[in-house]
Amino acid sequence: MERTALQRTIRRGIAVLLIPISLYPMMFVARMDDNRVAYNHPALGLGYDIALLIFIGATLYFLGSILIQSLSSIQDSGQGEPISD
Repeated sequence: MERTALQRTIRRGIAVLLIPISLYPMMFVARMDDNRVAYNHPALGLGYDIALLIFIGATLYFLGSILIQSLSSIQDSGQGEPISD
């Protein structure tokens, strides 16, 4: 495996792990809202916002990485043999 492919695989693996991990703080705050528990600590609101940013960033990175690799493989496969009429 090439070094760039290994780095890409590690980054994608980290992004995949960050997606469910970032959901836990958001679910905690949402459950407190559902139970009508007042949370006045600013760390809960900040933690929710940070978890949301991590979730969005990891999801966008993962999907963008797959899209870019798919487009480059389609483009590379199109440069093989010319189509003859």
